[in-house]
Amino acid sequence: MSVTETFDPPVLRIDHERAQIYEGDSRGLGLVIPRSSVSLAVTSPPYPGVPQPEPDYVTFPDPSDFVASHAILEQVWRVCYAALEDLGRLCVNLYDIPTGAEGMIPNVAYTVDRCLRI
Repeated sequence: MSVTETFDPPVLRIDHERAQIYEGDSRGLGLVIPRSSVSLAVTSPPYPGVPQPEPDYVTFPDPSDFVASHAILEQVWRVCYAALEDLGRLCVNLYDIPTGAEGMIPNVAYTVDRCLRI
């Protein structure tokens, strides 16, 4: 992420005494959530290598570029980890990507590996 790159803050959609739900690009979380203040972060990112079915879905500059897409997701994981308190948890909704006769792209293992390296 370049120093000049900025992101819109996610929009607070649900504000309950025990939980808040934000919608938007998680890379802007630092603008609305203090560091080390979150017990559980749940995110459902676009899937690398998979075109998004809805025009309003956020996607990557080139969804077919698996490695570049995961580099963007690593920015998200870093922001989420910064928001987590000690012993906080990050829950990510994703799956391995079917490629037809070739099998599967190991999206889950790749994501876990990158998160463990942070």
